[in-house]
Amino acid sequence: MTDVLPGCEKKMLTGYQYGDDMTFTCVYLFPNNEDQPAIHMPPRTTLVAPPAVDAGMVPQYEAASDSWTVVPKPELAPPQRGVAP
Repeated sequence: MTDVLPGCEKKMLTGYQYGDDMTFTCVYLFPNNEDQPAIHMPPRTTLVAPPAVDAGMVPQYEAASDSWTVVPKPELAPPQRGVAP
């Protein structure tokens, strides 16, 4: 998706950033450098929008398939067996 910021001539791309745990963190606008053949995205950013989620759930990015899955929020996830808290 491209947007143009008010007072700015450059088109902006909408990216979606994720954190260390691969869960969605924020929407990120960055310049669409039309004079370059490739899009250079900031680290941990994808152009694929995360899905809407219900309360208690969070989108998690799957890099191998460039897609999102929906998982329980980490603080709400049940503890894993055999893993110390």
